Amino acid sequence: MEYENNPRVARILVLIASIQE
Repeated sequence: MEYENNPRVARILVLIASIQE
């Protein structure tokens, strides 16, 4: 999937990464 075209998905991925740390 092209996350670059989905800024919403990109933010969600960042949130998940923060939670996993």
